[in-house]
Amino acid sequence: VANGPRGVGYDPGHHQTIASRRPRSMTVGALTTLRRVRSQKRVVLAGIDQGLSGVTNTLFALLVSRTLTDTQFGEFAVALLIYSFGLVLLYSFVTEPAIKARSVSKTSVFDAPIGACVLTGSALFVPGTILLISTTGVWRAVGALLVASTGLFTHELLRHLSVADGRSDDAVLADVTWLGWSFGLLILVTLADTKLDSWSSLLIWASGSFAGSAAVLVRRRHSIKALGAGGTWLRTHFATGATLSSEGVIMSVSSQIAVVLIAAQMGVEAVGSLRALELGFGLTGLAVSSLRLIGQPAMAVRHQSGQPVKKIVMGSAAWITAVVLFNAAAWVLAPTSVGDLLLGARLPLFRESLWLGALYMCARSIGSPGLLALRVLGRPSRVLVLRILASAVQLGGLGLGFLLGVDTLHGLLVSLAAAYGITGALWLAAGSSHVGKATVVPTEPARDPIS
Repeated sequence: VANGPRGVGYDPGHHQTIASRRPRSMTVGALTTLRRVRSQKRVVLAGIDQGLSGVTNTLFALLVSRTLTDTQFGEFAVALLIYSFGLVLLYSFVTEPAIKARSVSKTSVFDAPIGACVLTGSALFVPGTILLISTTGVWRAVGALLVASTGLFTHELLRHLSVADGRSDDAVLADVTWLGWSFGLLILVTLADTKLDSWSSLLIWASGSFAGSAAVLVRRRHSIKALGAGGTWLRTHFATGATLSSEGVIMSVSSQIAVVLIAAQMGVEAVGSLRALELGFGLTGLAVSSLRLIGQPAMAVRHQSGQPVKKIVMGSAAWITAVVLFNAAAWVLAPTSVGDLLLGARLPLFRESLWLGALYMCARSIGSPGLLALRVLGRPSRVLVLRILASAVQLGGLGLGFLLGVDTLHGLLVSLAAAYGITGALWLAAGSSHVGKATVVPTEPARDPIS
């Protein structure tokens, strides 16, 4: 597309073709090199975007965990888990249809999806305000996220669309702006000796999403047109989104049921302790993100050439295991002062649970390569069936543990590790046992709100 969409957000420098920007004397070989360099730059920037997203949220949660009580941090963690359910629906109904529309038309698709985010966020603002004013505890924390949902959803959408448009630098800009705003505001509040709790911490964290979204929209000289386009978008893609969201909804709902069971049996403080442990193994989340950036394209290339993907799947599982062990060893070797700086009063419990935590994190993450392989293989029905089975096994293992009298963090970690280990083995076996022509299914970029 030589000229691109001549509408809102039109950028003549961006929408020119490579051929129109290169000197007339450039050879075919030089043009190929130029394309390769630009492709590598986009991959690097996409990796930086994923890393910034994960590191920012992890560091912010670590800083917040030092100032909140166990109960308050548990409320903080539960609210973010509910937010992850919203991200599943956002990706299914708005983001992935927008990415597909962009791949078909080869032009930017921004107005209608952004309108859909603004409409949804505006609809959630009123109930969020009611919860924020009239409730306490977990529900007040959830209200804080609902109030900020317009910025949170728009920021997430802009990151994905920027990468799809080949403008990963915009995604990096959104993350850097969010990081600077949220951390700057947190530092100012801390210096002012203002007491934080779960809902105010979430508002500080979420406020950066508005700043990040605004930075990208201003850079692209973009303004939202009629919000009616957002409603049309949601109506048009409702059936597709309902199909796409089935797997993610099952995963998210099962996670929330697990949290409800843990909170009911052991208190919301146990949820906070579990999340603090996951924060200490933040490198594992980055390792899983790297699979989506590097491992999944490698699987697609091998599969499209008729070669099995088993070596990549098993090699990726070994890579995750190595990262978990490295993460645990780093905590063993780290000075106590470093641990105290990062985890504060939660450091003693973390050190007591370190190796059980490593077992839990390994079991939780090791099935990811198999899941990615099944998506590359184009078997969404098998993914859905295995996801249902995995959820049943995980909730069953958790329930069995409680029936046997589990009431400590150590017992909880053993129960969860056993359940996740069984399902992880199923994912690896299913993802490494097929060959044939690929039908690539786009997958959701990883962004765990906490780790």
